[in-house]
Amino acid sequence: MQLIKSLMSIRLLASLEARNSMVLLQVLIGVITLLPFAVMRFWNHQILEGVLDLSLVVSFCLIGWHAYNSKNLFLVSLILATLYTLGFWFFLMAQGVNHITWLFVAGIAVHLILRVKEAFSLNVIQLSGAIAILHNEPAVNLLTVSVNFAMCMLFIGLFSMRMGNDNRKLKNLASHDSLTGVLNRRSLQEHLLVIEDRMKTEELFEGSIAMIDVDHFKFVNDTYGHPVGDEVLKRLTLVISQVFQNQLQIYRYGGEEFCIIFPMPLQEAEQAAELLRSKIEISNLLRQGRLTVSIGLSEIKPEFSAAEWLRQADNSLYLAKRSGRNQVRTFLEEGEAEELELEVIESSPN
Repeated sequence: MQLIKSLMSIRLLASLEARNSMVLLQVLIGVITLLPFAVMRFWNHQILEGVLDLSLVVSFCLIGWHAYNSKNLFLVSLILATLYTLGFWFFLMAQGVNHITWLFVAGIAVHLILRVKEAFSLNVIQLSGAIAILHNEPAVNLLTVSVNFAMCMLFIGLFSMRMGNDNRKLKNLASHDSLTGVLNRRSLQEHLLVIEDRMKTEELFEGSIAMIDVDHFKFVNDTYGHPVGDEVLKRLTLVISQVFQNQLQIYRYGGEEFCIIFPMPLQEAEQAAELLRSKIEISNLLRQGRLTVSIGLSEIKPEFSAAEWLRQADNSLYLAKRSGRNQVRTFLEEGEAEELELEVIESSPN
């Protein structure tokens, strides 16, 4: 179960990483912008304003440090957005209506680090505070400011949602195979690296990797054409999904080769792989005849790297192919694998 949760968190981690970069960028901009003002105010003996500017610089630095080291990015973003709001209110009280334009800056800034729903909520709080502070100011039309601010934030929110949808589409294109719709090799490598990192710091879990290859697929392409071969690959991913009831993620490793990460020890994974092999053998992958697959398995062990897990699974698949195809083989120790390989080569016809 922990393995599945690890894999399901990949997209969330990617999203948080992008938002974390925006938080750090805003912190850097805030420090660079406010530090000269703090120095200038102290130089002009504006002690109160200088202390406030310097406090904001220190706050930005602390937020940046926390964002760099913390996993709770939502809390960091909320603190930064709250700092924008409080800073804007203070300057509005200290300097009066001349600082009303900073309402728009603070409003836009929170949309860059918070989700749309939270950003809109904070926009309402920002505007309400500004109205409360300036309600006795004769020189400002609060209705005009409110309408302009609401329209501006609405457009920013719509733009943010559009960008979010476009980014999700781009991530989907980058992480999925265009032919079959399953995850691609890049996603597999990323997911395995996440598992490898978490195995170093968290409680160990048991898992296995299966490499699946369609037997004699080149013959299918050469005989019936590539469109038929493409349909075979699509049907294969559908069969795999049905066998495991969409509970496992499927990766296209390349060509006619696919990969599955089983959240179970090697012995149980071997039984699951055998079930899959038998289901594929009797399925209608190719209307013109029967097709089979060979499957190689390796166990996810903390003493090996992600690249080694894949290499072991690939070696197992190689042995399954050399041993006659249409079978499941598990990874053997190096000496046993070499010995078996020699036996297969010696027993094969010249």
